[in-house]
Amino acid sequence: MEALVSEWLGGVLPDTADSVSPHRINHNLRLIEDWNSSHPVTIGVKRLLPHWVNFLAWRSGTPQAAADTALATLAEVSAGGHRAAEHCPGVH
Repeated sequence: MEALVSEWLGGVLPDTADSVSPHRINHNLRLIEDWNSSHPVTIGVKRLLPHWVNFLAWRSGTPQAAADTALATLAEVSAGGHRAAEHCPGVH
């Protein structure tokens, strides 16, 4: 958990710590993918990410549609894809 929180909060503005925008998820997942993929911490962080996104969306009062878009981005990027900016107008 500590590794995920550290990566998530690295370089963010204080008022955006709970943001789950698709672009932020894409960025953070790309950073995490640079870690040792077979290390238990990396595997654990990747498993925890959907729960983390749901928790932050709930904590920040993010509308369900925006949370669903963030989770869809996470699933697509985790599977090796990439989501373009146009897929989420008005979400962030």
